[in-house]
Amino acid sequence: MKVITPLWELQQEAVDFSVGKHQVALFMHMGTGKTLTAFSLMERWNSKKVLIICPKTVGGIWKEQLKQHTIDFGSVVLVTDGTKNKRLKKLDENPDIVIINYESAWRKEIYKQLRALKFDTIVVDESHRIKGGKAKSSKAIGLLKSNNRIIMTGTFTPNSRLDIFGQFRFLNPDVFGKSEYYFKNRY
Repeated sequence: MKVITPLWELQQEAVDFSVGKHQVALFMHMGTGKTLTAFSLMERWNSKKVLIICPKTVGGIWKEQLKQHTIDFGSVVLVTDGTKNKRLKKLDENPDIVIINYESAWRKEIYKQLRALKFDTIVVDESHRIKGGKAKSSKAIGLLKSNNRIIMTGTFTPNSRLDIFGQFRFLNPDVFGKSEYYFKNRY
């Protein structure tokens, strides 16, 4: 992937700060360019296989933004609509970039296929939706494997400190540990 849109100063600062890191949190206000910053990180990491988990309503926007801001990104599938079999068939194409909504990402057969695809980079958009450790989607997303991880949101802590735990357990479990019980009692 090659980013063709120049970065704003704050986006470049975020990318420069992330040099040498493989787990990045982009907690930036709406409209400040989190998506373009994420593309720049993917380019820097030379990501070939990317999974983007996002709300269903913005899946198409991710695809449009890829076309607008990058070139040479390979095949892209949007796995947000249709029957389970149609979504599975899209994953069978072994795409370079998969854009999937939260609700689909943790469903049994789809989740199994996502785990088999072996992504270089996983991006979780609106990461505040990864709730504490008990939510099925949070557990499933946390178990996906990749070399690089990006969480991004403009709403860092919408409800409770446990929402922070869910985000960082995905990003890097070493930050707060893997036990929600321990985190809850300590913080």
